[in-house]
Amino acid sequence: MLTFPQFPFTANEARIHDLLVSTLQVAVPLWIERWRHASPRRRCDRAIECADMVAAHGDAILYRTKGRARRLRDETDEGAPGTAEAFNHLAEGIALGAFQPGGITMFGHHWEVPA
Repeated sequence: MLTFPQFPFTANEARIHDLLVSTLQVAVPLWIERWRHASPRRRCDRAIECADMVAAHGDAILYRTKGRARRLRDETDEGAPGTAEAFNHLAEGIALGAFQPGGITMFGHHWEVPA
């Protein structure tokens, strides 16, 4: 069984949590609008891609890195993604989860797109 940190966080954990949630509260609605008119199949396919990226490189979100700078979506680069790219995949993945029935709850915040 997985366990997650419970409140209260340490001072450092609280700082990271608050900053992450504040930033997600801005980014997730923007991604929701980007994906609003896409087909459910396309959203699901992209959610899998985002989950793979966050699973492999989620540490870049917590520990700032510059990583590669990709200018085009299709550009390939073997370097690890930086913090911004990893964060954007997290926000995009949460936004895609918000389209599912019941939405998604992450970091104590709930996002849901009404049907």
